[in-house]
Amino acid sequence: MKKGILVKGILLMVILLVTFSLAFAMEMEEKKETKPTPEQLFKTVCSQCHPVSRPQAKTKSATAWELTVKRMQKKDPSKISDDDAKVIIEFLTKPAEK
Repeated sequence: MKKGILVKGILLMVILLVTFSLAFAMEMEEKKETKPTPEQLFKTVCSQCHPVSRPQAKTKSATAWELTVKRMQKKDPSKISDDDAKVIIEFLTKPAEK
């Protein structure tokens, strides 16, 4: 009799563990963020402070864009991460290379 209760208890724990594991995995999958394109990142980050048409109307070298973006980054480092700055600089530089 005690063996049967023990087996049922273990089986119940296994079922609960599997259920919670699957629920957690599904929740994590839903929370997975897609990486924005360079253009989306540029628009999202840069439009926080000024119209995106302003930088889009300019043609600068990679070095000049790097100085500009780094200057903006210093104004509020929480808005532009180092990784985001690299992507934005590359995005802004591409039209100048054509």
